[in-house]
Amino acid sequence: MPLLWPARCRGEWSLRSNEAPHFSTQSSLNSPRTRRDDWYRDGTFSVLPASIVSVLEAQVARFRQDLETALSLIPTAKDAYRQSSLRAEDSFKYAWCIVNTRCLYFDPSPPKSGHRSPQNQLEIPVLADDVESPAQRNRFQESNQYMVLCPLIDLFNHTSNPTSACKVTHNSSGFTITSPEISTGAKGEEEELFVSYGPHSNDFLFVEYGFLLRGTENTHDAVSLDSAILPALNTKQKRRLDTKGYSGEYTLLSPQANGGEAAVCWRTEVVAKIGLLSAQQWEGFVDGLVDEDDLGDEVKEKARTTIRTWVETTRQHAERSVSGLEVLAKDPNGILKLFADDFENPEQAQVMTMSTDQRGDNNKITEREARIARRRYDLVLERWRQILHICDAYLHQDQI
Repeated sequence: MPLLWPARCRGEWSLRSNEAPHFSTQSSLNSPRTRRDDWYRDGTFSVLPASIVSVLEAQVARFRQDLETALSLIPTAKDAYRQSSLRAEDSFKYAWCIVNTRCLYFDPSPPKSGHRSPQNQLEIPVLADDVESPAQRNRFQESNQYMVLCPLIDLFNHTSNPTSACKVTHNSSGFTITSPEISTGAKGEEEELFVSYGPHSNDFLFVEYGFLLRGTENTHDAVSLDSAILPALNTKQKRRLDTKGYSGEYTLLSPQANGGEAAVCWRTEVVAKIGLLSAQQWEGFVDGLVDEDDLGDEVKEKARTTIRTWVETTRQHAERSVSGLEVLAKDPNGILKLFADDFENPEQAQVMTMSTDQRGDNNKITEREARIARRRYDLVLERWRQILHICDAYLHQDQI
């Protein structure tokens, strides 16, 4: 989970000096500098996509709040924190991650009129990417009151394929897991059973659970366009978008999530027209009083060109990061310097690249750390390649 990674992974990395020039936050990633060529300085790339940083910052805020609550309620925890804040925080973070990645939604009370319990998903995350309406947001916030741990069910792995996922239901007696029809393989061969954690993009799965579905396997995957769109808006436009509830959360749906074709979400269509229509026309369009066909071909073509520019900007960012990560791997210590946990001294990085025979049995822990660093690198590279692939799919079909 990126929550456990060194802070430098949330920023940019320079191949020239192997030092992070600064740490990126969502606000800095959305600054006007993203419109200039210096965002793509030679040898510098973003480690994590801005969309992952955004989800991660929200997770860090939840963690800090829960830590403060624990310290205020548990006297022994407060004493331990006074004696060694770092050790106490690490201990709490370990336990917090176990609960956060294994908690289930369980409401033992009778269902309210008009309320449907979630089906086929184990956990309802607070403020998930795919939640938009205030009513849904409130429901996700209230769901924190119904989080439980349950033996066995947390051992199931996630799939985004509804036909291969077990059906998960619950009532006041507990959980029921019903498996789908199992295909018969070779004699003695076993088939894995899956559940669905919910309709989540790989960004969300990455931050919340520390994994992502490979290639095009995730049928709910999408790419955030916020870091390309928000810097292009002026203050007045941002205010109007915020008033209408359309500020941020602009996404590009992957082909596998949209019937085989990449497409932008409705929110992106709305923001693309804010600079092309009068205030009255735009508000009418947002409120459904003005049909898109009534806007004229010129407006639709300009909006299409604007969206294409945003996708191309996102694509260039992904391409830059993929190239940077691939070059980083050519340096024997590159992956360790960026993704390994902080070193106590510079010599430790060199020790971690040695073979087991060179290091001896006393250095086995460094071998484990090297594997962790490589795992982190592989996850980040895979995610950037997926973003690049989705952007390419949209830009290619847009030309046809």
